[in-house]
Amino acid sequence: TYRLGKVEELSDDPVLGEILKIVANGEHDPQAGQAAAWHVANKMSWKKLSAKSIQHIGHPATLYFSKETLTRAQQIHETAVARAKEQQTKVAKTEKVIAETASPDAIVKRD
Repeated sequence: TYRLGKVEELSDDPVLGEILKIVANGEHDPQAGQAAAWHVANKMSWKKLSAKSIQHIGHPATLYFSKETLTRAQQIHETAVARAKEQQTKVAKTEKVIAETASPDAIVKRD
């Protein structure tokens, strides 16, 4: 079953959100994005993704992802991990500034 919703409502994994942004912004193709998303959201190993195939009646199965697509998926994943870490660092710095400016020591008394 599929349902539409905000990424934050469906997953708390910031890496998945970054993968979706990368694909939505046209930085990488959707097929590679799908592999990267399944790797994160469904905990599918790269090996399992490389073996995933589509069965055909009367014809041999075909691989779902090419080696090239999986290479791009791994690049997407690496980029998404780095961006998620960068975002978490920015949030932590912002929270620190807010906490410091909200502390009683930060209040300036004027005469």
